[in-house]
Amino acid sequence: MKNIGIILLLVVGLSLGSCKKEIDQSQVEQTKLQQYNDSIFSHLMKEWKFRVPKTSKELTPILTDWKPWNNLMNEVKLRPVSTIGAFQKKAATLTEVAQNLTYQAYPSQLNTPDIQARYTTLLTSFQNLEMYIDLDPIDVEKVDEWLDRIQINMDDLVRMMEENLVRQNYAKQAGEDAMLEEMQQMRNEVRNANPEEEAH
Repeated sequence: MKNIGIILLLVVGLSLGSCKKEIDQSQVEQTKLQQYNDSIFSHLMKEWKFRVPKTSKELTPILTDWKPWNNLMNEVKLRPVSTIGAFQKKAATLTEVAQNLTYQAYPSQLNTPDIQARYTTLLTSFQNLEMYIDLDPIDVEKVDEWLDRIQINMDDLVRMMEENLVRQNYAKQAGEDAMLEEMQQMRNEVRNANPEEEAH
């Protein structure tokens, strides 16, 4: 009976020791995970910064009146500050708002295939950011890449908008010149047809 008691004590002791090791291991893993999450959060706080591109006095009123664009730029300016989950939620919101803009009418001055193509590229950047920030573990290098690409694509899109306005203004001015030239020719024809009026 003594032997059975000793064996039982040994079994219980080993079980308790094993449980303690598992608890210790679990605490170590939890600590490592917390440290990793803290480092990811710190990294996102440092790297998640977008700059809304500056616009010319010609483009600014057009964009001010374009509500879907303003909604997107307002979302871009707001940076999450609380948790990794807040950054993930913000990435999803940016994709949603950017997607919604594609269903809205573009201002007539900006409704061109090249601007729409640039916008599609920007939308894809938001979608890729959302995809990589939702991975477990988060692919930090890819998140950084798409944060940079979003800024580059926003700048490219606004630059294209500015170039289109310049081209349109140039075409309008060229048309005005042609019209003025035509009016001058008509005046000359009238003068040539009535030279006596010119003498008076």
